[in-house]
Amino acid sequence: MDLDEVADRLYGLSPPEFTAARTAEARAARDAGDAGLAREIARLRKPTVSAAAVNRAARAHPGEVAELLEVGERLRAAWQ
Repeated sequence: MDLDEVADRLYGLSPPEFTAARTAEARAARDAGDAGLAREIARLRKPTVSAAAVNRAARAHPGEVAELLEVGERLRAAWQ
């Protein structure tokens, strides 16, 4: 178990599920003897509702989100 794996699982959840799952993941890391990982997990912030919506969209439609990010980059470049 590493922080990236845990964060990926946690940020795939809805905001109401996040805190209890984060606590359980931190406890599991601590019980496995990895106090450092447990602290890192405990520091993960609960996503806002809008961030959770973007997370879900990115998971469900990764190609479309990548395209949207490309459009954003082109717009930024055009304004410069």
